[in-house]
Amino acid sequence: MPAGETTSTKDSAAPEPVGWVAAILTGSGESGRSRVCEIVWLDAELFGGADPLELVAVTEESYTHLSDKLGQEVAPGLLGENLVLREMNFALLSLGDKFSIGDAKVQVVSVDENTVRFLLLEEGLVEPGSPVARVAG
Repeated sequence: MPAGETTSTKDSAAPEPVGWVAAILTGSGESGRSRVCEIVWLDAELFGGADPLELVAVTEESYTHLSDKLGQEVAPGLLGENLVLREMNFALLSLGDKFSIGDAKVQVVSVDENTVRFLLLEEGLVEPGSPVARVAG
């Protein structure tokens, strides 16, 4: 290898992201609204100890669509969501599909055009910008 060149440390077997985490919402803040988190360890305790834990996700586009329809801005958490995802097409999801979201692993348990419910399979670190990638098995 010529001097000054480096090899890539990126895992070539890593799955291609199908979306990204835009925001993580938990519980209620002081105003009674959902609290937007910068980084979380995604586990059942974070959401009141529910077991098994189901997470509700929406897309950023869902906010835009609903805001346009209502004629006012939609506050985060209004739809009961825990995750806001960017660049993810829910129409391409099927029941049972498995994904990594950051370091956590989830499985699709229901999906419609505006929301998807994931079952948390494996705890992990998640933050805005974390990739969402389909995983095998």
